[in-house]
Amino acid sequence: MAEIFIEVKDLEGPQRLDVYVSQNTQNFTRSRLKNGVEKILVNNKNAKLSAKVSNGDKIFIQWEDPIPQDITPENIVDSEPLFGAGLGLDSIDALELGVGLKKKFGVKFSSESADNKKHFASVDALAEYIKQARG
Repeated sequence: MAEIFIEVKDLEGPQRLDVYVSQNTQNFTRSRLKNGVEKILVNNKNAKLSAKVSNGDKIFIQWEDPIPQDITPENIVDSEPLFGAGLGLDSIDALELGVGLKKKFGVKFSSESADNKKHFASVDALAEYIKQARG
């Protein structure tokens, strides 16, 4: 069992626990949190991933498997799936990834596009989409 402790800081207002943890720790995507957590406490009280946290809150997470330390850009296989059994991302991760790609590369994704599943299949597929979209 692995454990982490996090003190919430630098928030402008309350934020969901899962969002705060995934944005402020390495190697914790929201889907990894959802699938691997045994116990969550905020200020020594049981909490859910959807709980709101604020500055000064103390988060304790008990993890059923060791927290993955080996996820770095260098060891993500570009051709492997981003979702499911691959990297383990979920639909919320896809939204966050899409926003990040729009900011970084100026590409847009339509929520109504039937091609999104194809574009987000792997790092290779995203790179190809970005290359085509940017001309």
